[in-house]
Amino acid sequence: MKTYTNIEILHDSDMVIDINEYEGDKVSEYHRHEFVELKYILDGTATEWINDNEYNVSKGHLLFVNCGQSHKFVAHEKLRYVNIMIKSSFISRTFDSFDSIREIFALSLYEDFFTEKELKIQCISFEDDELYEVEYIINRLRSEYGNHGNVYRQIVQGYLTVLFGLIFRKLNQYMANDESNVDGISTEILEYIEENCYEKISLAEVATKSFYNPAYFGRLLKKHYGISFSSYIKQKRINKACELLLDEKFRVSEVFELVGYRDKSLFLRHFRDVMNQTPSEYRKDNGIG
Repeated sequence: MKTYTNIEILHDSDMVIDINEYEGDKVSEYHRHEFVELKYILDGTATEWINDNEYNVSKGHLLFVNCGQSHKFVAHEKLRYVNIMIKSSFISRTFDSFDSIREIFALSLYEDFFTEKELKIQCISFEDDELYEVEYIINRLRSEYGNHGNVYRQIVQGYLTVLFGLIFRKLNQYMANDESNVDGISTEILEYIEENCYEKISLAEVATKSFYNPAYFGRLLKKHYGISFSSYIKQKRINKACELLLDEKFRVSEVFELVGYRDKSLFLRHFRDVMNQTPSEYRKDNGIG
């Protein structure tokens, strides 16, 4: 599957805004990209698949395609849409203080946890007055981006903020009723950390994936868990190691790799830090020869 890179499509820019037009029956292949893509349908109809979830779209629909998500579309008749492609680092940097904006983009990454209602976060339909308001903002975005006038970056940032605000307003009922948020971090993100902490994982990676500034995200995690991100990962890995060490079929030389370590010496040091004994002593104390 083709993956389009930032350099390949955006080059040195933080974003690219253009209009795409296709005749009916145009079929794109499944692909991914390193940037965020927003598609606003101006005319025509199409079917879009995002991570195998199907969306039938027409005028007034806005689609999210997040970093790393596989997607393709079929145009059923002449299709015209505005394509807004944005680096995730720009979103993290520009909207650091906008929790609702980060949450919209972050949630779309964790579709494995979605209910049918939550899948609406990837495809929003604007109607009547909403539609004209959104199209006005998108047209102003295109104009400012195309003209590159004085302080156009600040103006583009302002219009993007308004656009994301309109999107969040549309999702507000869902977000307001959603209880899966702990201290500003959605449980989907926390569960992602839980499920991936035995692999190579870093605070910067998770923060970027969730559209948070790494330092801010680290503070939120410490507020929730009472320890730093690295200490939390260490604790989880050692707890899992203790569980595996109680199974005689696993050797110590196997366990450290199974819980995410590549360096046995580091594993032994971390095990002693947490358990105040070596893996062998832990096994002996638990009756394992």
